[in-house]
Amino acid sequence: MLSRRIVLFIAILFVSISGISQTSSEKFTVIGNSITTNPMSLSELKDIFLGEKQVDSNNNTIVVVLPTTDFQGAEEVARLIAGSSLNSFRRYWLSIVFQGRANPPVYFNSNQRMIDFVQENPGSIAILYDYTGSEKITTIQINSFEKE
Repeated sequence: MLSRRIVLFIAILFVSISGISQTSSEKFTVIGNSITTNPMSLSELKDIFLGEKQVDSNNNTIVVVLPTTDFQGAEEVARLIAGSSLNSFRRYWLSIVFQGRANPPVYFNSNQRMIDFVQENPGSIAILYDYTGSEKITTIQINSFEKE
């Protein structure tokens, strides 16, 4: 059951090779660098953020960027991706990294730091929470933010 849950939660979000992509549904904005410009489903997004999908269509490693525990939207991001608490989500990541099934995510405590990292690192992807900045970022569609 756990592996099925994991598979459901990891998804692919691809961003344009030329820049950063974004999708928002109220409070969530998904950005990435050199992943794809095609729309993706929430289940594809979850596959990436749960470590189930670790390479893009060009076989390049995907770097997952997550908010730290002191970030205001960290709990909401954990609920969106894993359907669980932040502590459970972090334990999940510790487990799969320790087992050698995934590379560890990179953590930042602000939307701006996540944006900066994604801009500088091709193959990276992040979910911003309540982003209201004026920085120009390219949009990528997520088909549905509703639970599947």
